[in-house]
Amino acid sequence: MIKLGKARWGILAALAMSELLVTVDSTVFGLAIPSITQDLRPSLSQLLWMNDVYPLLLAALLLTSGSISDRFGRKKILLLGFLMFVVNSLFAAWAPTPELLIAARAGTAIGGAMIMPAIMSITRVVFPDRKERTLAIAVLGAVLSIGAALGPLLGGFLLEHFTWHAVFLINVPVIAVATLVVLRFVPESRASGPGGIDVLGSVLSVLGIGCLVLCIKTATSTGFTLTAALLLLGGIVVLSGLIAWLRRAPHPLLDLNMFRNRGFSTGVGSAGVAMLAMSGVMFVLEQLFQSVLHYSPMRAGFALLPLLLAIVLSTFVGMLMLRWGHRLLFGVGLGLTSLSLFGSWLALEAGGYLPIAAMMVALGAGIGLTMIAANDAVLTVAHIDHVGSAAATEETTYELGIGVGITVMGGIAFSVYSDSLRSIPGISEDTMNAARESASAAVAEAATLPPELATRLLADSGAAFIDGIQLNGIIGGVLVAVVTVAACALMPRHITAEDEAEPRHEDDVQAPAKSSSD
Repeated sequence: MIKLGKARWGILAALAMSELLVTVDSTVFGLAIPSITQDLRPSLSQLLWMNDVYPLLLAALLLTSGSISDRFGRKKILLLGFLMFVVNSLFAAWAPTPELLIAARAGTAIGGAMIMPAIMSITRVVFPDRKERTLAIAVLGAVLSIGAALGPLLGGFLLEHFTWHAVFLINVPVIAVATLVVLRFVPESRASGPGGIDVLGSVLSVLGIGCLVLCIKTATSTGFTLTAALLLLGGIVVLSGLIAWLRRAPHPLLDLNMFRNRGFSTGVGSAGVAMLAMSGVMFVLEQLFQSVLHYSPMRAGFALLPLLLAIVLSTFVGMLMLRWGHRLLFGVGLGLTSLSLFGSWLALEAGGYLPIAAMMVALGAGIGLTMIAANDAVLTVAHIDHVGSAAATEETTYELGIGVGITVMGGIAFSVYSDSLRSIPGISEDTMNAARESASAAVAEAATLPPELATRLLADSGAAFIDGIQLNGIIGGVLVAVVTVAACALMPRHITAEDEAEPRHEDDVQAPAKSSSD
């Protein structure tokens, strides 16, 4: 019997700090790129890999690390992830060449991929009581949103007062504190009959998901070219091979039977759609604030706070609403997300920041409700032996949803923008073609023009970009509405698990060796 007592809330604080660190690290690096470029002088290819290697490896390795944590011990993998993260953060802070910085970012991503599934699976073990676990999940969900907001703000502060090295050094004290808490209080847990490592499944998952992430990255930067199409085809082929292998592997990387549970499959799918909507809207609004409304980067970050704060607050509201059933919560969350996307058309027609802020609040509320329902569903129905794999599956969906949201919604907005920006008398066609690349490119071209022509170009480019965002809202609203209907049709009213018969928390918690799932 492991004596946890009140320490379980300290454990949750350490897990939350760790999750915050990984989330912030994935968003703060972009702000440091200009300073790093001046110092290390990377080539364009090196610069792209500095930025892309972290999300690429993080998404590709989540399934493998989640499965390994189930087999060898979630606490061990979490501590190993801490070690990888902090060592490579120190390495990145003092990397003397672009190549070494890329290697350090890759090592940090490996550490992050170990940390994220272990956080959720340890939460499942430390909080066997359903009500307490729901609160813990709400806290961790809120931390994800806080990290998304804190990354750009913290990065801007550090870069304003220190060199770019500080962006990596902030990881060290947080990891040190989290490591001490985990070493002292977190119980070790693993699958009761772990079996061997599914090497072939791990290789196929890394290759398949890696191809999909590279496809998304390529499409984001250069459009859906032949390279992106080949990467997509390769990813589909490899993942199809992975599914065929998992059906007959003696100790599969991922238990496909989990997807037969409607609560699990609906939760995973809804989480991906919610992340798609959030990332796509945030991406186009960042462009709107800076290139159309001409906010500074810091002000643009603050302008997104209503969205992120609404996600945080609605996560805890959703925790209370779970008593009325998962189906209702999914319906309300996804439905509100759909309505807010439709509402973006009206918000932009009204003009000004306040209507946009109101739309962001509604969108954030919908996403927060959806995410707490998805997280609770996934962790509730997952067998305790496979909870690491279950958490990794959901987090992989997050990452893919974020990438697809930026690619698809950004692609739609920029395509409409390019088609809508008409030639302006007095401005050369070469200048107009350059301005059609993006709203930020139009701002750069306007700086070279006489005042009257510059004003006309900025007005027309702003109107064209708003047209793109409005079409985005309509298409996104329809997509999420369809998902809402499907989720309500598939999701049981209430999701239960047989292991809820475990004793309620009375300060003594034993890390369960085995439990059954719905």
